[in-house]
Amino acid sequence: MGGLALLARSKAPREEERIETQLSELATDLSVTGHENELVRAARATRLRRYFVEEVRIDLGEKEAVIDGLETLITTAAKYEIPEGGIQVAFVDLRITLEKDQKHANAFTTIRTTRGRDGKRHVDALGMQFRFERRRDFWMISRVAPVETLERLGESLSGGS
Repeated sequence: MGGLALLARSKAPREEERIETQLSELATDLSVTGHENELVRAARATRLRRYFVEEVRIDLGEKEAVIDGLETLITTAAKYEIPEGGIQVAFVDLRITLEKDQKHANAFTTIRTTRGRDGKRHVDALGMQFRFERRRDFWMISRVAPVETLERLGESLSGGS
């Protein structure tokens, strides 16, 4: 009985590491150092199939439209014009929780994007939640949604006084 509990506990961190690796690879695929032609941009967008389920739903917040489905995501990514100087994507402050069924997980992270050249760099950060599903032996992203930040919560609390 004790061996079974030890096995279950030792499996969870490994699954969390696999999800962390998946997000790290996604950040690498989303990061581009310079200008791309249409063919290269389309090939990069097609690689998103490695990370997302067909019925993915991505909500990047109030200013952006919701993306429904992998094909829409790929089309949107293929049309995205890389800013001069490129874009670097990183997932920072990552917290992963594996659900009891071992088939679903949530990752809470801050997506940090850095655009432009050294002299004119622009950094954005957005708190996001990724919902993962295990499909066969792979962790795939099924939903992406913004996470309310403490700053917004603070604003709403102070706004009512």
